[in-house]
Amino acid sequence: MDLQKLRGYCICVLAAVTAQQQLPCHSQTQEAEMPKREKVFYLKIEPRLYNSGSNLETYGGVIRLGATMKAPNNTTIFEIGPQALSYNNQPVKSLDTVLASYWSINKAIEIYGEWNNSWIDGYGNQSFYNTAKVGSVLRFNGGAVDVNQFSGLASLSKGHYLKVEQQGSTIGNFSWTGNRSTARLGWASRGKRWSLALEAGFAFTHDIYNGERYSPSGLFQLNYDLTRTQQLFVSYYPELKPFITGPMRGEFSLSFVQRF
Repeated sequence: MDLQKLRGYCICVLAAVTAQQQLPCHSQTQEAEMPKREKVFYLKIEPRLYNSGSNLETYGGVIRLGATMKAPNNTTIFEIGPQALSYNNQPVKSLDTVLASYWSINKAIEIYGEWNNSWIDGYGNQSFYNTAKVGSVLRFNGGAVDVNQFSGLASLSKGHYLKVEQQGSTIGNFSWTGNRSTARLGWASRGKRWSLALEAGFAFTHDIYNGERYSPSGLFQLNYDLTRTQQLFVSYYPELKPFITGPMRGEFSLSFVQRF
């Protein structure tokens, strides 16, 4: 073998070895591309009040154990725990299960779905009550879509947005009880330890109890970080009866969350 051929073989071998070293390992590439998921477990304690005008219609509270799983574009929430209420001076107890998921399509659009299943014991009856909800949030300007993993607040870190939501409910053997559609304009802001959301719009409700009706609807929600593992949420959902012909009804809740 002459010197020219030997030099050619050496160059080919050296090129092959260099190329092999530069190729990434398939398993290492897959591991690097796997999205990071963050798991958090927590305890939620939530007193609730429901008013009709100046009258306190319902009061009680919820205690739930919860878990969240966060990925870059998705947050999934699961909660389970008992609820005890006094509705028109009648005790109502239930065991609630909540499953919710929120997806960020891009910086401007988010969609979400929630399912709440309750085993209710009250008024001498025991039955299941189910509520399903789907919605979307559209950002107008400023900030980015953000979901609070403990309150389930689908809003913005800051800026103006539009929220559209559809809700349906069943009782017992999946017997329909009502639908509710809402469209609200919102504004949100965020500080170092707090976030605030204000919403106003209209709701259309069709149920077996009161038929069809339109009503103004709103939301006030304040989230505050007490410590690195403790958070406080204050929310109020006011709703007027059709075209302000009756007393304002509302749902007030104060949630305390302890992360583990």
